[in-house]
Amino acid sequence: MVPRPRPPRHASEHPAERAKSARVKAQAEARRRKEEFIGARVPLDLREKIFRRAEAEGIPASLLIRRILEEAFRAEAEAAPSRAQNPMPDQVSLAQPKTGARFPDVLGWESITLHKPTTCASCAVALPAGSAAALGFSASGGAPVVLCGRCRAAV
Repeated sequence: MVPRPRPPRHASEHPAERAKSARVKAQAEARRRKEEFIGARVPLDLREKIFRRAEAEGIPASLLIRRILEEAFRAEAEAAPSRAQNPMPDQVSLAQPKTGARFPDVLGWESITLHKPTTCASCAVALPAGSAAALGFSASGGAPVVLCGRCRAAV
């Protein structure tokens, strides 16, 4: 005989009620910290990737998600002015910026997800497989440059 699941004794034991209670607590904590709370449904494999990376970096998943969102919107904001200044994307200028770039040979950057572990070319932090990074392509055909998110934001 297969045991049947016992019904919840209290409404608070029902999964939907527990989820609602967790949302209310998170929203209250966010208000206390003067932050906003965003809840999102994601596929299980994405959830697992988020928690694995957060664990590998030794940070809470919420902080990892916040960093990813901030980097995405920072990159979008940085890209918008350059599109306005150079409306024809097929025209590429190889002129170096006057500010003395740290990576003068890099023609452009692309956001990637690492397939193999590597280190940041700037700060030497270990970047595990599956982590986000920026790949700099050389104008002269040299080796590409890999940067962590923090170093890419500083370039």
